[in-house]
Amino acid sequence: MALGDSAEEPRFIETVGRRGYRFIGARALTWRKFVLAGFAVFVIVIAAAAYFGKKPQTTNTIHSIAVLPLTNLSRNQEQEFFADGMTDQLITDLAKIPGLDVISHQSVMRFKSSRASLKQIAHELGVDAVVEGTIMRDGSRVRVTAQLIDARTDRHLWASDYERNPDDVLSLQDEVAHDIAQQIGSKLVKAPRATPINSEAYLLYLRGRYEWNKLPPNFGPAMAFFEQSIKDDPNFALAYAGLADCYATRGGWKTPHTPSDDQTARSLAKKALRIDPSLSEAYTTLASLDRFTYDYAASESNFRRAIAANRHYIIAHQWYALLLIRLGRLDEAIREARIAVQLDPLSWYANATLATALEFSGRTVEAIERRQALMRLYPEDAQQHFKLF
Repeated sequence: MALGDSAEEPRFIETVGRRGYRFIGARALTWRKFVLAGFAVFVIVIAAAAYFGKKPQTTNTIHSIAVLPLTNLSRNQEQEFFADGMTDQLITDLAKIPGLDVISHQSVMRFKSSRASLKQIAHELGVDAVVEGTIMRDGSRVRVTAQLIDARTDRHLWASDYERNPDDVLSLQDEVAHDIAQQIGSKLVKAPRATPINSEAYLLYLRGRYEWNKLPPNFGPAMAFFEQSIKDDPNFALAYAGLADCYATRGGWKTPHTPSDDQTARSLAKKALRIDPSLSEAYTTLASLDRFTYDYAASESNFRRAIAANRHYIIAHQWYALLLIRLGRLDEAIREARIAVQLDPLSWYANATLATALEFSGRTVEAIERRQALMRLYPEDAQQHFKLF
């Protein structure tokens, strides 16, 4: 046969009784195409399964998260600032993820060394998931472990270990935040740093924030650390912002307030913004200074810039609410105060600001409920008992 066909098992031409011959090549070719197509579909399915099998497998979408204080495993307890600082910066980084609510520093710090279950902590903070981990700074190495847990199901979604040189701590933070963002199905986009940050200056900055975050703030050591950080790196914007915060707020903590403090704070905040125009902290400091000098238009403008730069910066929302109360825009004040409480649910300041806004707006029942919640959080706070008397 010219086609190499077989009479017993024809593939192209077959005999049809009483009619002659029939060409069956098209049918054979069609069957062959069908087999090849089926094989191709099988390959695609296997490839897709392999690809999607690598992607994070989460039962429910995570809309809110709390980064619990990293446990300091270093033998030197003076490294506590490093653990708290890394926790704070991880919170700041994750807050840049669109659509994700991240609980602020003050609320999560209430659970430092807590024996409460993760489910209980998540319930009190009102979050879907928590990040917990450890950190050790030992000689020339920094080691971090981190894990992501769905608090609704107590399911461990992800865990990883990291090890770096202390000079590379910023890239370590970036990598941890990036990996967590990937696990919850988001992408963390950070603007590139204009100039490299001196690692020693950064560690001094963390120590300064550690002292400033105490209640009451430890202004002397905090200012000394910020000043040394600036000496080590004159282009480190965050150190200027931290020092500005100290000058702007120390008058409210049994420290004599002087006009020169306000002038110094304003100068430092402006210097920070010249280096980095996206610093929410510096805009917030300027807004607060403007509020106390009755320049309400400038104050509101700076608060709006602060919130646009970082929608999770609780102090901006809380202080903006106080400005709106003073301006008599009470519905807006309640809105900003509620955002502050959502971001920092255990904060005395955020809850007290919301209670004040509710009181001024005549919503007495809600104000009483908020004061009662504050009493449960801070049972020794005599002010709340007086307010409810």
